[in-house]
Amino acid sequence: MAGNDIYFSYTYYYGNGDSYTGYGYGDSSLGYYSGQYLTGYYNETYNYGSYSIDYVYDYGYDTGYSGSNTNIYVSSYYDGGGDYDGVGTPSYSTTYNVSSYGGYYGLGSEYGSAYNSSYNNSDALFSNYYSADTSGGNDIYFSYTYYYGNGDSYTGYGYGDSSLGYYSGQYLTGYYNETYNYGSYSIDYVYDYGYDTGYSGSNTNIYVSSYYDGGGDYDGVGTPSYSTTYNVSSYGGYYGLGSEYGSAYNSSYNNSDALFSNYYSADLVF
Repeated sequence: MAGNDIYFSYTYYYGNGDSYTGYGYGDSSLGYYSGQYLTGYYNETYNYGSYSIDYVYDYGYDTGYSGSNTNIYVSSYYDGGGDYDGVGTPSYSTTYNVSSYGGYYGLGSEYGSAYNSSYNNSDALFSNYYSADTSGGNDIYFSYTYYYGNGDSYTGYGYGDSSLGYYSGQYLTGYYNETYNYGSYSIDYVYDYGYDTGYSGSNTNIYVSSYYDGGGDYDGVGTPSYSTTYNVSSYGGYYGLGSEYGSAYNSSYNNSDALFSNYYSADLVF
């Protein structure tokens, strides 16, 4: 015969600073009581997590639960520490944007997804083993130079998510262009803001600030001026390096071969 059924609230602590709270329903034979701690749940943070039973209410009668059958829900998630999986960074905040699943077989069977206010964190899935990160990821400022391979180059800067993987001194190669060369990007400088400013994934804002005309581009238009111009109109740049393009002009703004991208090079001579 089934015993009295209970309502209970709980908190799960990962041991790294993360935690989540929730509530559930089950049979009194579960043995949960207010102030109880259930320990020994090893998780991806390299810690042993624990459950705190924060409150228990005994209905005094059977509502249909028996044995280990439960309905357990997660209502909030606090992101207070890194989880060492290399995805995301802690936001040190609580979110109630939680989708809760499972929870049919006692504490430990619940899982879900926890999202920040923009719903743009990539590491949302959690259970009592996997922890979530609700930051969108630290964002970065970076400066770069693109080399066509014929003597031309342009410099610029941009903003994006740290998941782009850019770092100072990095070279990105293999960009074939109209000079019959494979161009390359040099990442000249990277600054990590240490927090999320709104970028995620490959979304960026990239700008070109100067163009150096140091070689012919074999398109038959214009000749090299062997000079640098800052008369640059910059466009695109929303999808990582390679998406930027623009126009580069000489001091008289009369060069006919002004358009450039990482495929097309410009010539500054009229």
